[in-house]
Amino acid sequence: MNNNIVKKIACSLSVILTLSLSLSFGISALGITGASDYPNAVKEETLEINGEKLAAFAAQYDNVITLSGKEALAHDEKVNDILFNENLSSEQKSYYLSELGVFEVNPEKVVEYAASSSGDVTLNKPTIRYDSSTKQYIITATGKWNKHSYEVPAWSWWYPSVGSTKDIGGPDAIGISLTNTSGTTSGLALKSGYGNFYNGSATKTSSTLATENDNFGGGYKVQDFIKFTKVDYYVLWCNTTYLYNAYNMTCVIRYNSNFKNYNGNAKLFYAHTWNSTSVTSVSVSKTGAGIGWSSTANRWDAYSYARTFKKGAATN
Repeated sequence: MNNNIVKKIACSLSVILTLSLSLSFGISALGITGASDYPNAVKEETLEINGEKLAAFAAQYDNVITLSGKEALAHDEKVNDILFNENLSSEQKSYYLSELGVFEVNPEKVVEYAASSSGDVTLNKPTIRYDSSTKQYIITATGKWNKHSYEVPAWSWWYPSVGSTKDIGGPDAIGISLTNTSGTTSGLALKSGYGNFYNGSATKTSSTLATENDNFGGGYKVQDFIKFTKVDYYVLWCNTTYLYNAYNMTCVIRYNSNFKNYNGNAKLFYAHTWNSTSVTSVSVSKTGAGIGWSSTANRWDAYSYARTFKKGAATN
C-alpha cells in the first residue's frame, strides 16, 4: 500500500471516527437537499479503496469502529436516507456515504443498463458497498420507468379527489438475487433490507422479506399505485394529473461481514402486475429469482445485468 493510499485511509478514518461518534445528525443536518449542495470535488478515497485495498482497510480498522444497538440503527437510517434520496446522483450518494464510512467495492465509472422485455423499465446493475462502521456489506440496485405517465383504465378516472390513490393491480415485487454462488456460507446472514418505490410524495416501502433462502438474496412485495395531484372536473368526465409511485425503485439488502467469503453474481429483479393480477410469491435460489402470479395475464418480469462479486469485492 503506497503512502498516498495510507494518507487517504488515515483521512477517511478521521472523518469516520468524527461522524460515527456523533450520531445526533441526520441527512438533513448534512445539508443534502439536491444536486446544488454537492461539493465540486469527489473524495478520492471513495474511488480508490477497492478490492485488495478495501480488504486491507477493513482488516486494519476492523476493531477500531464498531457500532451496535441504537447507534447502529441510527447509522443505518442515515445510510438509507442517502440511498433513497431521489435528488442525488450515484456519484453524489457515494460522496456522502463515504462521509459515513461506507465505501463502494470496486466502483464502476460506466453504469450498464438492461431494459425489460416490455421496454418500459430500465434496471441498473447492483452496486456493492462495505460499511466500515457496522462491518456489513450493502448491495443496492435501482430502476426506473422510461415514461412519466401510466395508462390508467378509464373507469378509475371518474371524479377522484386530490390526494387519493389508486392501486395498479396487486403488489409488484422487487429484489436482488445472488446466483451462481460459491464459497463459505457458514455464518453468512442477511441482516436487513428494503424494497422502495418513490416519486415525489407518492412512496411505498416494504422491509418485510418475501423470500426465504437468505444465502441467495432477498425480495419484497411492494404495492404500486397512482396518486392524484390535480383534478379538473367536467360534466361527464374529468382530467387528472397524478404521480406513479414506482416510477423510481430501489432495493437494498445488507449482509454481515461473512459476505467477504462469498462469490457469485448479483442481479436486480422487478415483477409488475396490473388489472386484477398480483404477485403471490417471491423466491430466490442459486439459479435466480422465481415469481408466483395470481394470473397468466397482465404481468411481466425484468432483470438487470449481473454484478460479479468475489470474496467481498466485485470484479466487473
